[in-house]
Amino acid sequence: MPVSLKAKRTVIKHAMLDIPDFFYRLVTNQMYLPPYSLRMFVGGAKGFNDAGVWFLNDLRNSGLINQNTKTILDIGCGSGRLAYTLAKDEGLRQQGIKYVGMDIDARCIKWCQKNIHTINPNFDFYVADLKSTTYNPTGKFSDVEYKFPFEDDSFDLIILTSVFTHMLEAGLVNYCNELQRLLTNTGTAYATAFVYKTKAEAVAGVERRENKFPYYYEHYAVSDARFPEDAVAYQEEYLANIFGNANLAFRMPPKYGLQDLFFLMKK
Repeated sequence: MPVSLKAKRTVIKHAMLDIPDFFYRLVTNQMYLPPYSLRMFVGGAKGFNDAGVWFLNDLRNSGLINQNTKTILDIGCGSGRLAYTLAKDEGLRQQGIKYVGMDIDARCIKWCQKNIHTINPNFDFYVADLKSTTYNPTGKFSDVEYKFPFEDDSFDLIILTSVFTHMLEAGLVNYCNELQRLLTNTGTAYATAFVYKTKAEAVAGVERRENKFPYYYEHYAVSDARFPEDAVAYQEEYLANIFGNANLAFRMPPKYGLQDLFFLMKK
């Protein structure tokens, strides 16, 4: 399966920066941070800690992490920018929250299991070897048929940040069905996506973000026709129909921003 030249160059560039980054982390007492090449693929290397704190605050302010929260599934956890913040939070440690992080990048999962599981043994991580033209071209499994290895009604909170933004329709439909299966009756999925209202809005872009999606396919659009999973946007009403068909409903109105945020629950 082909890999974009841009992706190859990016991987090489980031790996080369790991050496100076190692000494920077050593001198500044930040060895708890993942190497640059791992941080870069979860929202950028800068502000790694700040991002985790922001997400935890947003989850708390939205009422999604509270005294009744017992189990969390973080789909696309990357190298742990949120997991690290959650793992070292004293309130959550005392609460005994159990967390599972999943990602298709084996290097990220290896880092998390070695460095975050040791902080909080209630935090576990696993690799889902899913195919992705951009991020894991040699993956064994398809997101269209993938079943998460957990029982029904297992999680009070499921987090998917920057996941739907890289998924085509068939895989997204499957994931939504899995969310419905995995959520408890009072649980919530906290999921981001790129949405637009009209074709013109997709192609030209919107003020709240820089992304443009010039390749339009009726109900969704992509930024690169050769490597569509680089960035995918959905017509908002159509995405809402996908949620509805999976028996998911909105717990609260969406929040629009650089990525658009949806709060989903079982109908």
